[in-house]
Amino acid sequence: MSCFIMNEDRIASLAHEIITRNQGALLVGEYGETYDSETLADAMLAMNIDAFRQRYGMKTLLADDLDYIDLDKRRWYPLEALSDVQMYKSLQCFLYQCCEGNVDEKPLYKTLSAIRGLMAPFIKEGSQEYEAAEWG
Repeated sequence: MSCFIMNEDRIASLAHEIITRNQGALLVGEYGETYDSETLADAMLAMNIDAFRQRYGMKTLLADDLDYIDLDKRRWYPLEALSDVQMYKSLQCFLYQCCEGNVDEKPLYKTLSAIRGLMAPFIKEGSQEYEAAEWG
């Protein structure tokens, strides 16, 4: 199994689609932490980085590699609307990248996994549209 940090544009688009399809907010966990598009994208990137570091070690990502990531100043701009199939496949990829160490035990991971599960009956894996959708 391998792990990579997903493209920030895809994370932004995925977060935007999730929030849009959930009437503007996402509640996560036992205490109902609320996310909007930007806070969800921040949390998703942080979770992806956490999984990457748990997979490859803390020293794998050098400070220079993460210069562009300042979550306090980060602004997310989704570049594309995602089709149902692209959203599903991107979410599959994201969850796969985050399935390292204890990341899959986090409430946000579990919520995103449940969203993927709710979409699954409507997506035909192996279809031409699914195969044409980007991984990542």
